[in-house]
Amino acid sequence: MLYLNTEELYFSTEFQKLKNKSGLHSPSMFDIKENFPHVNIAIDACFLSNPYAFDYCFKHIKNFDLENLIKYYPPQNYNIAKYIAHFRGISPNNIIVGNGAIEIIENYIRCIIGKKIIIPVPTFSEYYELSSFQNQIFLYMLDKEKNFQINVENLVAYINNIKADYVFLVNPSNPSGTHLSIEDLKRLHENLNRDQILVIDESFIDFATDSRSLEPYVENHENLIIIRSLSKDLGIAGIRLGYGVFPRKIKDEIMRTGFLWNSNGMAYEFVKLLNDPKFTATYKEIKEKYIRVRDHFYLYLKDIPHLKVYPSHANFFLIETLFDPYDLFIKLLMNHGIYVRILTDRIGLKGHFLRIACKTHEENSIIAKAIALEVNKNVDYFQNH
Repeated sequence: MLYLNTEELYFSTEFQKLKNKSGLHSPSMFDIKENFPHVNIAIDACFLSNPYAFDYCFKHIKNFDLENLIKYYPPQNYNIAKYIAHFRGISPNNIIVGNGAIEIIENYIRCIIGKKIIIPVPTFSEYYELSSFQNQIFLYMLDKEKNFQINVENLVAYINNIKADYVFLVNPSNPSGTHLSIEDLKRLHENLNRDQILVIDESFIDFATDSRSLEPYVENHENLIIIRSLSKDLGIAGIRLGYGVFPRKIKDEIMRTGFLWNSNGMAYEFVKLLNDPKFTATYKEIKEKYIRVRDHFYLYLKDIPHLKVYPSHANFFLIETLFDPYDLFIKLLMNHGIYVRILTDRIGLKGHFLRIACKTHEENSIIAKAIALEVNKNVDYFQNH
């Protein structure tokens, strides 16, 4: 463990109370500011979005007609879906737009009852939290000695042995950042029978070196579902935009449960931007810049002693420490105003783990230096006491 002084120990206890209210998720920036007004968060390295894309998108958002967007009802789901479909080059007939990807996840899982579901872990906790209420869950444990990478042949054998009805897969994975190629995903899907459904969450696919998606394949397959977030790569988490690509039959079943006016006018205006070639060309350049920044951040973190940094195809890094990660989390937050994700409650992570989001190049440098400082101070303290 790291050495915590009296003030840090008190804050640690109080923050844990707030964390307990948030369940397996992190308290929001608003929650922290309300409960700890004396703590100044300078860098949010917990929640995951591209800061360069936010700066670019916000310049356009400031020009929206806010008065009318608030005054009038927004367009219905299909009107927003058609702009996303054009942006992605797929059919709007297969798209459901969500108030964030999480709404798609929650509503779809509620439709699944009495099934066998395989979930590779560690992963986004919402999948096994929600699925476990009405289904039989089989957690496919990944090996940290193999960087939590999925072996397709082994997973297929496990699916056949369990005789699973569903497989939920986050690609790239959260929190490990591992990535299966499109060829591996096709191979996995081809080994399923027609009644076995593969659900792939591609919320972080835009940050992968190979960002090809299986979205176009959904139209011709009845057992493939893709879920995507627009907030991660475009930096607009507050607008709440995500979507699912479903076989038409499944889409029609889900639409009967709601989704008529679930998005707001801001979301509608924003998706129209995605059909502007000038906007999307600049966005692509910004994304490529951010990926280069992400790769440099990995090199920064790798140079810090007493840590293991796992390679990532997403916009964050999984960090394993030799000491209690919660103590490092507290020191980064209190002493440096850096908010990271503590992973002591994540199933499938046996050890001491934190997740750190990639920010701007300048912020990443500050984060790496702060971590190195706190780790080295701790080593010096215990060597001298």
